[in-house]
Amino acid sequence: MGYCSIYDSESDALFLQTINRFHPSIVQKCKELFENQRYDNAVFDAMKVVEDAVRSKSGLSPTDVGIALVDKAVNPTNPII
Repeated sequence: MGYCSIYDSESDALFLQTINRFHPSIVQKCKELFENQRYDNAVFDAMKVVEDAVRSKSGLSPTDVGIALVDKAVNPTNPII
């Protein structure tokens, strides 16, 4: 498969198939970044959405971030969520 511009119909269809697999909150936050080929920013913002969802569901503190947050939320011996 050769290079496809993000604006041709084949890549548009592939983009829609791919983006529609994500949770709506990730799509809302990251779709424009992805469309503009700012993939590093799109991935980073998607992970912030996931982190916020984990924090919200677990009730953990805003100071719990990253690995520490996930370790507390889904700890195998004492999971919160």
